[in-house]
Amino acid sequence: RSRLFHNAPMARKAKQKAKASEAPRSRAFVACHQAETGHAGHGPVLGHPEQAERVRACGDRLRANKSLWSLLKKLPARRATDSELQLAHDESHIKGLTKLADLAATGKTQFVPHGPMCMNGPRSEVRVDEGDSSDDTYVTSGSLEAARFAAGGILQGVDEMLMEDGLQRGLVLCRPPGHHASRARSSGFCLVNNVAIAAAYALSCEGIERVLIFDWDVHHGQGTQQIFEQSDEVLFISFHRHDGQSFYPATGSP
Repeated sequence: RSRLFHNAPMARKAKQKAKASEAPRSRAFVACHQAETGHAGHGPVLGHPEQAERVRACGDRLRANKSLWSLLKKLPARRATDSELQLAHDESHIKGLTKLADLAATGKTQFVPHGPMCMNGPRSEVRVDEGDSSDDTYVTSGSLEAARFAAGGILQGVDEMLMEDGLQRGLVLCRPPGHHASRARSSGFCLVNNVAIAAAYALSCEGIERVLIFDWDVHHGQGTQQIFEQSDEVLFISFHRHDGQSFYPATGSP
C-alpha cells in the first residue's frame, strides 16, 4: 500500500507527459485550398477589387496564429461536378459560363451580361434593364474551374459535418464569391452560388430536412434569396445595408 502511494505522483506525471505529447484534437475544420493558391485561374483583372489577395490574406492570418491553426482540421480540395452545380442553377447557366470561359481562353477577359428580370419577387433580383451588360463580373479561362473548387470546398464541409464523429463547425475560404448569383444569372463578382449549392446538397442527404442560411454582408444576397424564395426547407436571413436604389444590389428592402 505504501509503495502504491509513493508511485502515484510518478504515474500521474507520466500520464500528463504522454497526454502533452499527443497531437491536439481538432476543434473545427477549414477548407483553404484556394487561400493557399489564390486560385489564380480566376483573374486577375487589372484594377478589379475581386482579387486573389482577398482570400489569400485570410489564409495567411489564420496560419499566423499557430495555436489556432494547429486545432483546425484541413479538408482536401474538391471539385464540384455539373450535377452538383445544377442543384442550385439551371443547366443553361452552367453552359453559358462554360462558353464564356472558352471565349476567355483566347486571351480576352469576358464580362457577364445581365439577363432578364427574374419573376420570383421584386425584392430578390438586381434591378437592371433587360439587355444591360455588366463590367463587374468577369470570366477568365480558369474562372469556372475556380468556381467549381469554391463550391466543392463547401460541399466538403457539409460532408465533414454529416460524417459520424465529424466536426460540426468550420470555415471555408474560397473564391469567386457566390451570394449574388441566382439560378440563371451571375452578378456582383459571383459566378455560381456556393452556399446555395451546399444547402441544396445538404437537403439531398439522408436525415436533413431544413437548412438555415445566415448571410452577414454589407450587400444583400439577392441571388440566394431568389433561389430559395419559394422553398419551405430553407430559411434565408440576410443582414445588409439598404439605401433604396443607391446601394448595390438595390434589393432586400425591409
